[in-house]
Amino acid sequence: MYHVPSAQWNCISDDMTTDGGPTARSCHKICIDTKRRDMYLLGRFLDATARGHIQMKSDFYKYDLDTGVWDVLSTDTHADGGPHLIFDHQWAFGREEKKKNV
Repeated sequence: MYHVPSAQWNCISDDMTTDGGPTARSCHKICIDTKRRDMYLLGRFLDATARGHIQMKSDFYKYDLDTGVWDVLSTDTHADGGPHLIFDHQWAFGREEKKKNV
C-alpha cells in the first residue's frame, strides 16, 4: 500500500491467499470507496502456461483499508448474475449523494 503524504510503501500481506485475499493475477482493476474506506478488486487474467487446465471463474473481493480484512463478495460473478471472467477492463466508482432539505 502506498501512503501518499509520506511517499512510503507498506506491505499489507506476505501471502494474500492465507489472509483471505485474492490469488495471483494480472489485468485486474481496483476501485476505492473513500467514504467507507473499502477497496474493491475485480477481474483477472493468467497466461495459459500459468493456469494449466484450471477453469478460472471471475471473483470479486473487498478489502477494508482500516482493518486490513479481505471479504470475498463473489467466487463466481457470472453465476451471481454479473460479468463473465473479464480482464483489461475499465472501472469507475461513484456514489449518489443525498440532497439536503433546505
